[in-house]
Formats: sequence, C-alpha cells, structure tokens
Amino acid sequence: MNLYNMRLKLIVLLICSIMQVGCASLLGVQNSKFTSEKIEIGMSKKDFLALVGEPYAKEMTMDIHNRPLERLLYQESLYDREWYTLTTAFTFQDGKLVSQEVINKEYVDRKTH
Repeated sequence: MNLYNMRLKLIVLLICSIMQVGCASLLGVQNSKFTSEKIEIGMSKKDFLALVGEPYAKEMTMDIHNRPLERLLYQESLYDREWYTLTTAFTFQDGKLVSQEVINKEYVDRKTH
C-alpha cells in the first residue's frame, strides 16, 4: 500500500506541475532566459559568452582577498501581468562563473506618486 501511495502522490504532483506550466503559458507569464539556459557555476567565461552573448555592462572589483572579480550585467524585458525589466549579474573570478543573482526588477510604465 505504501508504494501505491507514493505513486499516486507522484502522479498528482506531475499533473499539478503540468497544469501550472500550462496556465502560465496561457497567461503570457515569461521566465528569465537565464533560468532556462544551461548556465552552471564553474563554467568558463568563454563558454558563458558563447551561450548568452555579450552583456550590456561590465563591472570590475576586488574580493576581500584582493583578487579581481568581473561582473557582467544583462537586462531583459519580461511580462507577468505587466512589463518589467530584470537585471541579472554574473560574477566571474579567474575566468570562471562564481555567482548569478538578480540585482534589479523594475516595472515599466508604473506610475509612482
């Protein structure tokens, strides 16, 4: 009976996941391309650039051990009930990807008072 319950839970979870993805597609909800690309911590900067292309901006800093860090910034416009611009930063050290983070989400045409 335990195996049956596990299979049933797995099937229900799978169906719910498929329905959620389907509803998001119907509503026009977009995901960042950086969540669907094959980006992996430790990949080389060369492979990363071949995969996603050139950034819109670059930053150079030093870490706490005085080693150079390079941060590549990418922007993309996405829609989730309203348009917004997402800025994602990718940090490289010694030519290898060490972090990925969303650093800004700015809504387009949102009126501020």
